[in-house]
Amino acid sequence: MASPIQTGDKVYAYLKELGYPERKIANWSMETRMYHDLGLYGDSAIEDVGFLAARFCVDMSNFVFDDYFPPEFEGRNWLEAVIFSSIPFLHRVLRRRKTYRPLTLRMIDEAMKVGRWQAFA
Repeated sequence: MASPIQTGDKVYAYLKELGYPERKIANWSMETRMYHDLGLYGDSAIEDVGFLAARFCVDMSNFVFDDYFPPEFEGRNWLEAVIFSSIPFLHRVLRRRKTYRPLTLRMIDEAMKVGRWQAFA
């Protein structure tokens, strides 16, 4: 069963400071996944993880970004990146090629409680 996010949860403060409106947060649970459910990836995901480290003093040094989020632009070189970013269909297909681990709001909340990212099995 999905656990609702409570206003006293550390992750609630994190989401509010990132600028997510209360009406959206109210529809999310601790099992909500950042990439799979919210569609967060690339530069936006990098900024959100960086904000978690800077503002909430969470050591994210052992967090492997590429395990949880696709990059902003796919491609092995700049030409592929330009082609894939300009043709949305190709960009979606490439993003689905790799399986990304879920990063849930509960995992973020737990990292905030202990002050560091822990590898979750």
